[in-house]
This record gives sequence, C-alpha cells and structure tokens, in this order.
Amino acid sequence: RLSVGSIPHGSGTCRPCTFAASGTGCHVGVFCRFCHSQHPGVRRTKARPCKGKRDRYRNLLDKLSAQAEADPEKFSICEDKLPPSIRCDAKKKSKLIEAVAQSVEKTSRQHSASEKQTLLGKGQESPQAARSPAPLSAPFEMPFEAPFSTQLEKSILEQLTSTGLRL
Repeated sequence: RLSVGSIPHGSGTCRPCTFAASGTGCHVGVFCRFCHSQHPGVRRTKARPCKGKRDRYRNLLDKLSAQAEADPEKFSICEDKLPPSIRCDAKKKSKLIEAVAQSVEKTSRQHSASEKQTLLGKGQESPQAARSPAPLSAPFEMPFEAPFSTQLEKSILEQLTSTGLRL
C-alpha cells in the first residue's frame, strides 16, 4: 500500500518506512510520512539495546571521562577493565574511545572559555559576544503550509482516495 510519503518516490528523494516491510506493517498507514514503496538494498535497522545496557554504557563513559579529565596526561583505557561486549567489538571500542576523547575536549574548551571570561573581567564583553545578535523575545511561528503543493501530489492523493481509502 502506498502512503503520503511515497509521493516523491519517483524523484528518488523519499525516505523509506522501516515498518512497512515488517510483519505487522506500518500502523500509520496511508498518512505515514515515509515511503511504503520497495527500496532495493535497504535493510531493516538494528533494534537498540535494552535500557540496562544503555545505562551501563553511559555509566562507563562517565567514569572514563571523569578519569581522563582528572589527569589527561596519564589517562589510558585499560582493555582488561572494559566489559567483554565492548572489548571484543572493535567498532564499539573505537566509538567509546572517541566519545571519551570528545568529552575531554569539550571540558577543556569549557575551562578555557571560563578562564578567558575571568581574564576579561566581569564588566567587559568579549568581542564575539558584542557581535552576536540579541535573542528573540517572542517565539517564532512558522506560517501554515498546505501539505500538498503540486498537482502531482494532489493527483496521487486522489488516486489513493479513489481506491477506497478514507482520509
């Protein structure tokens, strides 16, 4: 079955629906924003790990980041202390090492920014802050756009409704 997201399929700019090919199908149906047409080479995404695994990974990342921030010169990730799920998977291990490095880099940037602010003094503004625009005082509202703007989109919608689908 087609969906509203299938409209740009001919031009190749559509995004495939993960659930359309599943056993139960897409629960949104015709109103799904993603394409329900077949896409060769698209495989189903991997399910995310359970909450317990995600929490353990986040705790490990926090612990390693704290150690690296405390003494970045002497810090080294000891592979013996890593859980087997990370130690045996090179992709997960490199992702963890990269995340720790980014955390340390982010912290060092924050420290250097706070040191720069104290050097400038509380009464002075940095040159970059003086050039930045003032924040918006009222929330920005997007103008309403019709969901179907071209004749092709309207004709596809008419075809979908003529097959007995109710909108």
